Amino acid sequence: SVLLTRASAKATMLVRGSACWALQHCEVRAQVGNALMVYQHATTLIDRCGIGGCGKKEKKATNGVSVFDNATALLRNSSIQLVEYGGVRFYGNSTALAAGLRIKYCGSHGLLVDHAAHVTAWGCSFSRCRNAAFASSIRPTGCVLRS
Repeated sequence: SVLLTRASAKATMLVRGSACWALQHCEVRAQVGNALMVYQHATTLIDRCGIGGCGKKEKKATNGVSVFDNATALLRNSSIQLVEYGGVRFYGNSTALAAGLRIKYCGSHGLLVDHAAHVTAWGCSFSRCRNAAFASSIRPTGCVLRS
């Protein structure tokens, strides 16, 4: 199944509150705005999905996946692409495991982790990320990158 928001600043999909979602073999795309946001204590499994924009230039998503506000996410074997800023962003006391992600065509960073997020990432590939594959705030305490 394909979820798409047409030229709107709103996110294509919001997972929040006590929600617990599993997304498998799907596409979550945005022409403008965020493709997927997970927040307010929500828990999400994202497996073998395509997430991001619909094309280059004006059809890019603002961000691919944003996980924040005490949310938890497991992202694996998925492709995040065609985003204006960040491919995957973790902040605001979020917890995540990212495995086997393919992140490409990012206007800024492929993976962004702030000082309050607890993230483990391994087996991820990055290409065509303008600023850097990985960025973090000063002294992230809960972030590990493994090859």
